[in-house]
Amino acid sequence: MDDHSALELVGQLIDYAGDTASACHLDRAVEWCQQLEARNLTDLRRIDLDYYAANAWAHRAKWRHKDKDAAWVLAPM
Repeated sequence: MDDHSALELVGQLIDYAGDTASACHLDRAVEWCQQLEARNLTDLRRIDLDYYAANAWAHRAKWRHKDKDAAWVLAPM
């Protein structure tokens, strides 16, 4: 599959995983992102890949932090 088609498919899978809260689909999409990282992508395709990967990680972070009242506790400096 060419780079453009592969990136479109990854983007669609990440969107689907986010819309359905499907961790298994998101895991698969992250695996595909890792496989695409090994390709010799153009700069523009690399930007697309980084965008999609960031969306995947954002979904994971959102699912992990469900307590909206929780606050980050920082150590004193």
